[in-house]
Amino acid sequence: MHVWEPAKSVEFIVPADTSGDANSMAQFIQAIVTKNKLMAPVILMISAIGALTVHGSLFDVWLELLFGVVGYAQLSTRADGVSAGIGR
Repeated sequence: MHVWEPAKSVEFIVPADTSGDANSMAQFIQAIVTKNKLMAPVILMISAIGALTVHGSLFDVWLELLFGVVGYAQLSTRADGVSAGIGR
């Protein structure tokens, strides 16, 4: 099974000096996220929380997951990543 990975490196924007503690912490977190491949679970968690908070309904979360699976299936069936004629 192919797991989604970002095409480009993930950039954390920290409003602080490059030599400060906040920048060091952001670089540390970025290293952990990249090494342990935590980007997809974090995106899934944040989007599920967002879907739940819109109407406070679990139906919205299940709907979001359903469309995520459908979109993933469409992307995984095409070698070039273009799904169902979109973008042609």
